[in-house]
Amino acid sequence: MMKFWRCILTGVLVFLAFADLAAEEQALSPRVDDRDVPNIYLDCNRCDFDYLRENITFVNYVRDRKDALVHIIVSTQRTGGGGREYTLIFHGQKQYEGKSDTLSFITEPEETDDSVRRKMAHTIRLGMVRYVAGTSVGKFLSVQFNSPRKPAEVRDRWNYWVFRTRFRSFANGQKSTNFFNLNGSVSASRVTDAWKVNLTFGTNYSENRFDVSSGTFRSIDRENWSYGLIVKSIDEHWSVGAFADASSSTRRNVELDVMLAPAIEYNLFPYSESTHRQLRILYQLGYNGFRYSEVTIYDKISEDLVAHQLGVALQAQQTWGSVDMSVRWSQYLNDLSKNRLRIRGGIALQLFRGFSLEIDGNYEQIRDQLFLPKSSIPDEDILLRRRELETSYRYFTSIGIRYTFGSKFSNVVNPRFSG
Repeated sequence: MMKFWRCILTGVLVFLAFADLAAEEQALSPRVDDRDVPNIYLDCNRCDFDYLRENITFVNYVRDRKDALVHIIVSTQRTGGGGREYTLIFHGQKQYEGKSDTLSFITEPEETDDSVRRKMAHTIRLGMVRYVAGTSVGKFLSVQFNSPRKPAEVRDRWNYWVFRTRFRSFANGQKSTNFFNLNGSVSASRVTDAWKVNLTFGTNYSENRFDVSSGTFRSIDRENWSYGLIVKSIDEHWSVGAFADASSSTRRNVELDVMLAPAIEYNLFPYSESTHRQLRILYQLGYNGFRYSEVTIYDKISEDLVAHQLGVALQAQQTWGSVDMSVRWSQYLNDLSKNRLRIRGGIALQLFRGFSLEIDGNYEQIRDQLFLPKSSIPDEDILLRRRELETSYRYFTSIGIRYTFGSKFSNVVNPRFSG
């Protein structure tokens, strides 16, 4: 009997010894405290969210910015070479209030979507390091430095000039109708910190065919255009430049429209902050020459005019949402009654948890349709919108709301039955 209890006691002591050793090993092994895993809200229109969730796993993704410790705002703008600059603004919230940062990366025009999303993931990882470095999460992060060879001095034999060509055709139809479109353009641009130059030439041809009881009806639209812009940077707020363009359009009764106008622009915010906010005021004054295909309602077949235009544009992308609005007012100085007001805007607001409001629209007050033909327009041209019609206004509006509730996390990726 004593032997039995001696075996039991020995077994208990051995078990306690191993348990204590395992507990000590567990205590010495680093573990992630779930409270250290930061919630992030990724405010991005061009991101591959599934890829990011699968490749950045040391954060929690939440559906509402108010649940986040870090709000990441992603904005883009086109570069002179045809690529894009992505700017990521990291806004710390709650215990990270005041800890903010801005990182960016540039993509080339020929880069694949996979290359872009890899750069995006890399930049998000870099930006999040400062928020987790001092926590239990930071113990599991590794930093690598893959140094490329030292680059040689860059000598651009194109001197920053970029040339693009684009040609496209489109067709659809059925037994009694068909549509065909052919369009193309050639452009050249040069963008540096000091200068910006754009030159574009384009053409568009559209043809509709309808078989009706009275026969076959064919509608053809032609349009050609050329556009030029040159801008000189003065400082972080001012720039000067000039616009030039020439165009023709069967829809607008214009055989030739020529415009040349110098301009000046002031940005209330520094141009270096343009990826997340800008308020630009632009004024231009110049020459407009018209040669019409038909005599207009003002008994003109050609005319030379002086016009000016004032424009204000606001763009902002902040933690509460985004705004993109512009107002332009133009007027012919030869006849002050001939003018046009254009208002365009888009607002996306996150009003409270899970609820967002989106408003888009534009409005034009039109008093400058100098090109309208004096002859009557056939009904078929009106129905097919082959000719621009007389009007004093034009508008478009859209409003939408979105409300999401339930779990605040969105970490899981499940592509099954996705279609």
